[in-house]
Amino acid sequence: MKLPNDYEARMRELLGDDAEAYFAALDSEPVRAMRINRTKLTGDIPETEGVSLTESGIPDVYLFDGAAGGRNPLHHCGAYYIQELSAMFPVLSAPIEKGWRVLDLCAAPGGKTGQLAAAVGEDGFVVTNEYSAKRAKVLLGNVERMGYKNCAVYNSSPDRLCPSFSGAFDLVLVDAPCSGEGMFRKEPDAVQDWSIENSSGCAARQLEIMRSAAMAVKPGGYLLYSTCTFSPAEDEGLITSFIESDPRFSLVSVAPPTGAGELLPGIPYDGCATELCRRAYPHKVRGEGQFFGLLKRDDSPVTVAKTTPDKKSPREKSSPKTGIRDLTKDERTAATSFLRDFFGDGRELPLCVLGGDIFICTDKELPTDGLLACGVRLGELARDGRLVPHHHFFSAYGNGARLKLDLSPDDPLLEKYLHGEGFPTDDLPTGWGVITVCGCAVGGFRVAGGYLKNHYPKGLRS
Repeated sequence: MKLPNDYEARMRELLGDDAEAYFAALDSEPVRAMRINRTKLTGDIPETEGVSLTESGIPDVYLFDGAAGGRNPLHHCGAYYIQELSAMFPVLSAPIEKGWRVLDLCAAPGGKTGQLAAAVGEDGFVVTNEYSAKRAKVLLGNVERMGYKNCAVYNSSPDRLCPSFSGAFDLVLVDAPCSGEGMFRKEPDAVQDWSIENSSGCAARQLEIMRSAAMAVKPGGYLLYSTCTFSPAEDEGLITSFIESDPRFSLVSVAPPTGAGELLPGIPYDGCATELCRRAYPHKVRGEGQFFGLLKRDDSPVTVAKTTPDKKSPREKSSPKTGIRDLTKDERTAATSFLRDFFGDGRELPLCVLGGDIFICTDKELPTDGLLACGVRLGELARDGRLVPHHHFFSAYGNGARLKLDLSPDDPLLEKYLHGEGFPTDDLPTGWGVITVCGCAVGGFRVAGGYLKNHYPKGLRS
């Protein structure tokens, strides 16, 4: 791989005798990995045609070859998430506990959000945010496909969002936009965009994001910083500058997962304890490049310098003036009727309305500026008074459905379903149900008159 001269010179200085091994690794094939979604799949991951799996040494993480994405039915149903292996290390290395409230501040496409949702469990809560409106839609789609129940999704900028959550989180993750040096092997086009000036610009933006993120960390909480670059200015230098601006925070050690490979300590930087950070290089681990460091906030009342909103950034669209509200009588009647049909019992779920959609929501006090989803989207009220259910509900709660049709990955009926087609069925009674694959909910259907009507979203059909 042809690299910019300035970049090659810096990497030789950083790596010394290891530099040639690093450059050789850039000419090798990248490793592909997937993380099993234990929100939906409880047993072993089933084998599917054209996909070869190898254990990574990290629980629930596999290396793979073949067509694991796109049309693969297990990908459709959210049984796993395809994620770069090294990108998993920061969250796996943090001391996250069940029941925590966490914020993923720069989240799209959502790989680390999924890790956080699994780490805090259904008793915890994840606020996941993406500044770009286009990428926020991708983030929301992945949250829905994976069936996460404990997420609120935002499309906002850090300087607007974080003050609304002052001191609210046990952990805030900043997976910062960066110069992407660690992804050169996987994304060769990124080499063409590299420059020292671009890296410096990234560092300036990262510092502003970190200052915003600090507002949302509770006393005694953690701030986890990660990048996919090797630039000291964006890594150890950034952390050093941040600590100098906010001495409430200090670096603490991390515990990389068994099977991660050899993660190198951070580079010493201006007397700060940056050796507590970790660097992943493609010649030392089986993934791409990654940097991360964990900071802990103490209880001192030092004031954080306020950030100035980016004048070029568009103001996010606010939710309706009503914000999050309780259901009307008609909405509650429709929702109750649907849930009774779907589950076959009288269970009650915490419901609210945001922007005309009914949600299963455990936190009705969320700030609504930029809020796209506050839990699991149940559906919306049709003009005739019926509830029109949303795909997220089927994905998240499908395992509890009264009616389930479990299909094998190679069943012709599954292919018809994923194409958006219905089909006759004499085996299922009238009502709402879910198609499952190997026990994982793919999407919803309604049976009437011996015919299964497809409710898989048009935008997901293959």
